[in-house]
Amino acid sequence: MLFEFVCGYLPFGTNLVEPRQVCSAVLRGKLKFPSAYKDEIGRDLIKGLLTQPVLKRLGAGVNGLQDVFKHPFFEIPGQASMFDKLLGRELEPPYTPGPWRRSDSARTCVRAERRRET
Repeated sequence: MLFEFVCGYLPFGTNLVEPRQVCSAVLRGKLKFPSAYKDEIGRDLIKGLLTQPVLKRLGAGVNGLQDVFKHPFFEIPGQASMFDKLLGRELEPPYTPGPWRRSDSARTCVRAERRRET
């Protein structure tokens, strides 16, 4: 998902529909970043998370998830780790949505879910 968020498309099997073809593309595909994605630390994180074989993947070693948490992508220079700040609710969101309007269709499903729960 991280690759898709930063690059705008899936890393493997973007144009495939058949599940077997998608699985094959995931297992055999080569990871290629768009030339516009210049963040070397981000590239390193994504490569680490998508490494083949799985046992060499970032987070699959003896330190487990701690290796992911300590990756430079998540560092805030001169401060506590990003995860400590998240858990302590000390980070300011980069974007705060404005007030909801009835015309906002994106939240229609949320309203419908709430009605079903009551």
